[in-house]
Amino acid sequence: MALQHPARLSGLLVASLIFFLACGSKKQNVDALILQLRKSYPHEHYAIAPNMATIFIDEEKPGGTELKDLLDSVSSMEVMVFSKNRGGKDGQLQAITLDITRRLKRNGLLQYGLFSSAKENLSVWVLKNMTLVSDLVVVINSGQKVYLVHFSGQMPMEKLAKLILPKNRPILDYIYRLDSPSVR
Repeated sequence: MALQHPARLSGLLVASLIFFLACGSKKQNVDALILQLRKSYPHEHYAIAPNMATIFIDEEKPGGTELKDLLDSVSSMEVMVFSKNRGGKDGQLQAITLDITRRLKRNGLLQYGLFSSAKENLSVWVLKNMTLVSDLVVVINSGQKVYLVHFSGQMPMEKLAKLILPKNRPILDYIYRLDSPSVR
């Protein structure tokens, strides 16, 4: 086994340290961003334990198995619901969506997916290093409400790739269940 030159080895260590510090600071930026959004707009907030959420997922429904698989890698999950009923005005929901999108970009998240239909506009944002996603943010504008779902953990990219396939869109019904009066 050949020994590395000390200067090359120390350069590698410094580069590795900078990479890990940069990833850590981006994660802190995402946490700060979520906190800012909570303070910026009136909303309903739900903190959901991922292991508890899996109890309510129907694996027979398209995307159910994939969602459960992803939640196994999630350490925390929260949902914010912005609506006209919570102080939002006509047109303000679109402005909130644009503001969230700008902030996500500014804080280093990458847009991983986008879907639009007559019913909703959905965007998926990730903060990742190599093959793991540390933060996953899903923004859904349904016209009447804007949902922001934040997952935090160490999620393998392949789990996310399986989940966001078009055939799995029925899992959005789990988000819309938050509109049920029995949730409040």
